[in-house]
Amino acid sequence: MPRRHRRWSMGAPKVKQPKAPKPPKASKMKKPNASVLRHYYKAFVTPDLGQRADSLTRALQWYDEATQFIIKSGVKLTPERVKAQERAAKTWASGAGPGRTNEEKDTFFRLAIQSYEKFIDPDFQVPKLQMFLDILDSKKDWLKAKQDRLESKLGDLFAIMNKALQPKNVKGLPVTVGIGQVLEPYKMDPEHSQLNYRRDEAKKLRLIWRRQGLLPLILAVMDPVSRICSLEDQIDAQTGLPTGNHVTRLSVQMQKQNELWQNVVAFLQQPDAPKRVVRMPHLMVAAQPGAPPDPNKPAVQRKAPVGGFGRGGTKVDGLFTVGSTRAKAYEFLKDGKEHTMAEFKNLCVGENPSFVLRVLADRVGRANYKIEQTGDKVRMVTL
Repeated sequence: MPRRHRRWSMGAPKVKQPKAPKPPKASKMKKPNASVLRHYYKAFVTPDLGQRADSLTRALQWYDEATQFIIKSGVKLTPERVKAQERAAKTWASGAGPGRTNEEKDTFFRLAIQSYEKFIDPDFQVPKLQMFLDILDSKKDWLKAKQDRLESKLGDLFAIMNKALQPKNVKGLPVTVGIGQVLEPYKMDPEHSQLNYRRDEAKKLRLIWRRQGLLPLILAVMDPVSRICSLEDQIDAQTGLPTGNHVTRLSVQMQKQNELWQNVVAFLQQPDAPKRVVRMPHLMVAAQPGAPPDPNKPAVQRKAPVGGFGRGGTKVDGLFTVGSTRAKAYEFLKDGKEHTMAEFKNLCVGENPSFVLRVLADRVGRANYKIEQTGDKVRMVTL
């Protein structure tokens, strides 16, 4: 069978026609995570009113995202849910208005969140605010005692800091730098009157003050203090009214820094000001392996351990270290007289009296003694 030859045309080459680009797919809105809301509520359990107002503000922002997600998902809303959403938005706007104190914000924001809970309840399983309000009420005394302990330990640090800086905000009101139970390294009060440092950050500042001096401490806090002093209310360009947000300008912040440095100079010129503001840094030089000991280096004096059965130190009758709770209890019962358990408990501060009594009964046999306990009476007799 003869082979057929294919005929080629000499026409123009075929050009692939470009296709119209496909329209971009509509991005789906991500569903808000309820665990984020729980994190905001945990930060709400604090005695700091500014921290509580900020936590409720973030919770309301989470509820606003959840509301947009429900509306865009096409869920059919009942009239009751629509009214609850409108009521929450109005209450939130009223509480976030200019001039509101932290106490007023706390009240309005709680009401707004309660309305939002009624709105999104069928579609979201969220933690309720009332549960954390109950936790706050139950821990109020404990939180206040914890804040008092922090202020008693680190109060001298912030006292000299406030005395040297004397910060004031743009309205001329004083700003206080202190320590608080906050989540961030430092937290600015919504009213621009308080700057609270977290406990670990406050300890770092105290270490700088002790090892390097007052001037490095001022340098470490100058940026956040000048920023809170330069915060201004954001004004709406159309209405001319405050929006509830706050902004800072670099020129205002630099001006506030100059004022703070002038206050520091004036403080150092006072007769009761510290004479040394910068200390020589302690250089820690690592010893070379196998190098002989430095003869000029002073020997390390070790302190004798206090408490328990630690090795070293002077002991009472070879049993308990001098100054420990067990040594005091041993000397208290050594007279052989009967004592009440109430007296014994007052002696065992910070330890379980029953455990201390068991330890004494186990150890005093070496000194030919034994513990006798009859009802509410206890004594130590000779074997």
